[in-house]
Amino acid sequence: MQAQKPDVSELWIQHQRRNNKTTTTWACIYCTNRRIFPTEPDLWEHAKIEHSEDLATQDGDPEVIRESFAAESALKK
Repeated sequence: MQAQKPDVSELWIQHQRRNNKTTTTWACIYCTNRRIFPTEPDLWEHAKIEHSEDLATQDGDPEVIRESFAAESALKK
C-alpha cells in the first residue's frame, strides 16, 4: 500500500515551522546597545556585574526584580 501524500495545508504548516522558528533571547534594558544574551541566567549574571547600581535602586524581593528584569528584556526572534 502506498503512503498518502500530504495535502497543501500540511505542506504549508511544515514550511512555516521550518522557516519561522521562534527562540527567546534577552536584550539588556540597561545597555545602550541592548546587548543580547542567549539565556536568562547569562543576562542576570551580566546585570549583577555590569548594572549592580541600577538593580540596587529597585526596592523589593530580589527574585521579583529578576523576573521583572527578564520579562522586560525578553525578545522573540
